Amino acid sequence: MTTISSEGQRLRVLVVDDEPMIAKSIGRVLHGVTVQSAESGKQALEILALEAPFDLLLCDLMMPDMNGMEFYMALNKRWPEVTARVVFMSGGSYVRELDDFLGNVPNRHLKKPFSSDELRLLVAEMSGG
Repeated sequence: MTTISSEGQRLRVLVVDDEPMIAKSIGRVLHGVTVQSAESGKQALEILALEAPFDLLLCDLMMPDMNGMEFYMALNKRWPEVTARVVFMSGGSYVRELDDFLGNVPNRHLKKPFSSDELRLLVAEMSGG
């Protein structure tokens, strides 16, 4: 698996999910990749304002307070160039509005539960590896 970003540094992934175990599991699967987590869209926006850019953002769709769609819209207002790096994750219990949203954005989507191989392949593809 590719672990080097286009800037020649370790890949950096931000996992936005209200379930902390998801980020821990992703961190275990992605050896050689720096994985940071945010338990809400709001926390993710705060991290993005303070941290160096992330190569990939894995964002849950169904979260309290700020769902994945709302996070994406807020991200698009502040850093539109980052939206292409967002990959949505969902467990399948859809709200019609979120389902429509997924159909209208070009971003990739992983259905939970996804396999380690699916995740590694996606990260390699998104990182150009």
